[in-house]
Amino acid sequence: MKSNVLFASCVISLSFISVFAILSVLSFSRVRAQEKATCASEKRAWQQTDWAAVTNLYRIYASKLVSTNVPGYEEYRQPFRGGGVPSGYEIRSDYEGETVTAEGQLNLSFNRRTLTPYRIYNKKLIDFVNTNAVQKVPTLTMTEAVREAKRYLDLIGISLPTNMVLKGCLFDGSYYKHSWTVAWEPTAGGYTYDTVMEPYVQFVSVVFNERYGFLRFHMQDYWPLPKSTDVKLTREEALAKAERAAPLVFKTPMFRARNGHSDYKVRTVEEIALRVYLPNWALDPKRAVWIRDRPPTETRLCWMVHFVTVDVHTGKTGEHGNNPQYVWIYVDAVTGEIVGANFT
Repeated sequence: MKSNVLFASCVISLSFISVFAILSVLSFSRVRAQEKATCASEKRAWQQTDWAAVTNLYRIYASKLVSTNVPGYEEYRQPFRGGGVPSGYEIRSDYEGETVTAEGQLNLSFNRRTLTPYRIYNKKLIDFVNTNAVQKVPTLTMTEAVREAKRYLDLIGISLPTNMVLKGCLFDGSYYKHSWTVAWEPTAGGYTYDTVMEPYVQFVSVVFNERYGFLRFHMQDYWPLPKSTDVKLTREEALAKAERAAPLVFKTPMFRARNGHSDYKVRTVEEIALRVYLPNWALDPKRAVWIRDRPPTETRLCWMVHFVTVDVHTGKTGEHGNNPQYVWIYVDAVTGEIVGANFT
């Protein structure tokens, strides 16, 4: 009798557990389905928001930056037509943060969260000006050209940061022909920023044509300021540290991959200068940053020591392609620490 009761109790318990398990699975499945639906809904909302941002920014910039005498002006009065990808825009996340890029009548690139523009350019008009608008002699003075470039920044809604200084003012360059290119670069404590690694160079630039107006805006201004610009290391001390560090660069996997072997020595110092630098910790395998996939969190004021190498096998200047083999060592001007290196 007791065994029958015990058996019945076990059956009831197992049945209860089975039912509970089934209900749990069904409940979990419903939760997962709800989560997926929520994610899909959020994604659609983001897509709608991103597309709305693209079309709204285009409408604003087209109305402010495209002159009525531009060839095909009526095209810019039409709604934005994104090309290149099915959605009409792309999203990427890298050293500039999360960025939306779209190609249409104007090409746009802006911060996804703040909508701050990074790049605006009129490719069609640039191509037209380069091939048709022949003007070898400017009518504006350089002072007037800088003033005009600042006017375009105002139209875009960009205020030059207080640490930006005029870097150059060029008319009829090799790429933007018959047009003005005006550029500014950042400083910290009066020291300019490093420009060796092109993807990360910091600047603001405006390109315009005297007849047809705005052509291009480009801004890269995402480096934080260094905590200190109080130089404590002498130039000679920096050179000694950099010379000792250079052989370690030749042994890094990245250098060997690009140059085949590591049998180089530094032969000549091309330049020693103070620069604000984005540490890449190239000599520390655990910290080395060769490709940046997120915005940087620190900069340092460094002595940049620029070397030319010699190949120990041939006795000739090291080469990379058709160029001399260069190595840059960055020594923190405050602490004396080796915080990075670059090379060709």
